[in-house]
Amino acid sequence: MIGTTRFLIRQGWLTAVMLGGLLLPATVGAEVVVTITDVSLGFSGHYKIGYWIPVFVSLDCQGRGEAITIDLTVPDGDGVPSTTTAVLSPKDDATGAATKVELYCKIGRSDGELSVVVHQSGRELARSRFHLNDLQHPPLPSDAKLLLAIGETPNILQALSEGAAREDTSVTLAQMTASDRLPSRWYGYDCVDQVIVCGSRKAISLLTDHQESADTLLEWIRIGGKLLLSIGPGAEHLLKQHGALVALAPGRFVELVSIQQLESLETFIKANNPLIKEDERGHAQEFSIPVFDPLRGEVLLATPSGSRTVPLLMRQTLGFGQVTLMTLDLEQPEFTHWDGTRKLIERLLFGPVTNRQQKADQSGNELAHTGYDDVSGQLRAALDRFENQGVRFIPFEVLFLLGVVYLLLIAPGDYLFLKRFIGRMHATWITFPLLIVLTSTGIYFFAHAMKGDRRHVNQAELIDIDVATGQIRATCWFSIFSPQNERYNLSARWKLPTAHSGKETEGEQNESGQREQMLLSWLGLPGTGLGGMESPITTPQPEIGYQYGPDLASMRGVPIHIWSTKCFTAEHQDWSEKSLRADLSVRKSNLDPLIHGSITNLLSATLENGVLFHDGWVYPLGTIKPMQTVTIGNDIPVRTVRNYLTRLGPWSMETESERNDIFRIFERMTFYNAAGGRSGIPLKNTYLHGMDMTPLLTDHRAVLVGRIGLETFQILNDADAISYPQSLKSAMIRFVLPVQQLRNEKK
Repeated sequence: MIGTTRFLIRQGWLTAVMLGGLLLPATVGAEVVVTITDVSLGFSGHYKIGYWIPVFVSLDCQGRGEAITIDLTVPDGDGVPSTTTAVLSPKDDATGAATKVELYCKIGRSDGELSVVVHQSGRELARSRFHLNDLQHPPLPSDAKLLLAIGETPNILQALSEGAAREDTSVTLAQMTASDRLPSRWYGYDCVDQVIVCGSRKAISLLTDHQESADTLLEWIRIGGKLLLSIGPGAEHLLKQHGALVALAPGRFVELVSIQQLESLETFIKANNPLIKEDERGHAQEFSIPVFDPLRGEVLLATPSGSRTVPLLMRQTLGFGQVTLMTLDLEQPEFTHWDGTRKLIERLLFGPVTNRQQKADQSGNELAHTGYDDVSGQLRAALDRFENQGVRFIPFEVLFLLGVVYLLLIAPGDYLFLKRFIGRMHATWITFPLLIVLTSTGIYFFAHAMKGDRRHVNQAELIDIDVATGQIRATCWFSIFSPQNERYNLSARWKLPTAHSGKETEGEQNESGQREQMLLSWLGLPGTGLGGMESPITTPQPEIGYQYGPDLASMRGVPIHIWSTKCFTAEHQDWSEKSLRADLSVRKSNLDPLIHGSITNLLSATLENGVLFHDGWVYPLGTIKPMQTVTIGNDIPVRTVRNYLTRLGPWSMETESERNDIFRIFERMTFYNAAGGRSGIPLKNTYLHGMDMTPLLTDHRAVLVGRIGLETFQILNDADAISYPQSLKSAMIRFVLPVQQLRNEKK
């Protein structure tokens, strides 16, 4: 009876399972087949190592089911595999659908591999793997110039191919066509030095037909990007009140003006022949120039039209970025045949010839002497110093001497000891391994005494605040010293130390509705030196790398070897109107434009060594305490920017402590070009060139620079803080202030 009951129970369960399988949806048992059809890196295949780039993975999905995960793995600056992830949600019509997935990565080695793995519920569906050097366009070095043209720009491409040498780096032009996709995140443009938008409505439809692309480009410009906008006939409506590019306009569009000749443009570049516009029959035509009023920014070039002057070339700052607008289309036929086109394009993209003439290259000598040839390398070297925390550097001479002593002990020392004192040479089977164990133990304890057993963090912060809009761009570079082989789960928190007790900046939105965001990554070393991203020397790395978290705001499983360091960077975008209050104006005299007004510190931190920069002049303000107001008048002594920065002295004459002073490094980075660029320092400033605020020193803006003693970033490992107030080596805060133009006064 019991056996019969068990048999009926088993039969009942079997029947229930069979009926349940028939009643389940067909999608559960359906097999998903995925094929990777294409992997596109950067912009038309062009990108630079050491920067974030967009990657578009094309998939052919057959079948339906759960969400599909795409893992993209590339080497970081140390060669360690780093993985970013995207999730493709299931779709009802996914059967047979071709899908393009957008991911982002930061490649640190040009000789590495890239792999794409597609999996679902732990089951691998597809895999693609290839060497980066085998691609159609190999990775560009970190110090190269990458220009991005939205739309086809044959005139610009021809001008760059025929142009003279510009500085000591190569220039690459990537052209995006209608079949290409632009990134949907601002950091997708991280590797781009300048974006070029030329042509009519049809030529730039890739940007204007997709509002998300236009918004992303605008966000990148506000964070520090540069845009050259050249509009032609029929495209001026894009800059009108409801146009797709209205935010880029230098003012309100008023009308179109017809002009016969552009002699001022020809004089601007010292052209040999005039610029003539003709129709198909060879008859002269007039140029249609859009007029804006009131104007924002600086007029670089204008032409007379009757009783008024019409601007042809304007430049305005947008957030921390810059927009250059030319009211002529460089891709029109008249520019194709004009012999001054190359000079004009080079002037627009790279500035006057005198600004491009740099001092003879000394970076090779500095690379051999210091191991870096870029200012970012100097910053990394300063962050990697932990002597003040008890981590002592072991000189190479000591290591060499220890190696010699070790060899003497295990070879002639062991032989003489056995022969003179033991008399039995076969005892070396005991003494030889014993010597190895003893010396290895001694070396370990010696290294432990020199390096210690505590984790340390050095961090340096640079906080930029646009007072007029409240936009904040904060960057933290930090180095972690690990006392043991360990994997870290890193993230960061940021908070502005305001003096108000009300709502903090956390969670606020800016004018465009963008919430605060954190971007965490590794910090590379440019150049071919030891440990550099272009170095031919590679070091063994673990096969299992680490993974970025959602929105690239965290890193999970980052390996750091025992008694070694690794550098990182955290970038934070935020919004606050509670940082500083400024009321500044400039009264131009027959001599010099001087600033007058007041500045109030709204932070809870004291601003030390405050210095105001404006239009080539420097105003030392000293210490500004919380809620203190300082007045700027005729009693403040002024100096020129270059004269003020010469107080830093020649870079070659700096002492070791001065060369590792992070605030001095920040000072050189802040106005690198204003201080003469390579003529004042033998190091380049290409990897962190976006930190140079020289373009913001215009008539309508001023920059207040100072030091604060409070950290705004907190570095976390899991949920535990690993950075403390003592970890902060230096924090510079830079306020971009609006300046009003008042009446002219004669002296």
